[in-house]
Amino acid sequence: MVKSAHAILGKERVLVAPSCSFLHVPFDLDLETQLDADIKSWMAFARQKCAEIRIIADAVEGKDVEAVLADNRRILESRKISHRVHNSEVALRLAALQPEDYLRNSVYENGLKFSEILAFPFCRLPPSVHFLRPRKCGLPEAVSRTGVLNVLTMKA
Repeated sequence: MVKSAHAILGKERVLVAPSCSFLHVPFDLDLETQLDADIKSWMAFARQKCAEIRIIADAVEGKDVEAVLADNRRILESRKISHRVHNSEVALRLAALQPEDYLRNSVYENGLKFSEILAFPFCRLPPSVHFLRPRKCGLPEAVSRTGVLNVLTMKA
């Protein structure tokens, strides 16, 4: 993709960079001395991510990065077959799921009553998604920051 952009736009108009900040990414994986070597090979902290970006830039500039990419392919293949990632017991439990297992046990009307008591619109989302979209559901902003709804400080 980057090579195509270089070819179309020219080298001076293409910047190879991360898509997001590394502010909340640990600094250097090499400082983690107690991690298992296999698991460590699957991870990248800020320093390693910068090195990966450099490899992409080097490839675009025509430098030989095939050895690094081959090593990366080997690591990805090892992860695909690792027992640490693929648990046969979990696979069996997933295979045994029935259609009714995907249905919620909670009643929609109960959520509606709760939303009327607290005076905000009921948002029908799975629990794991509620914290992602509080404003769209009409929840106060404080819920998105703290995960706690304080009815005493709510504004009508």
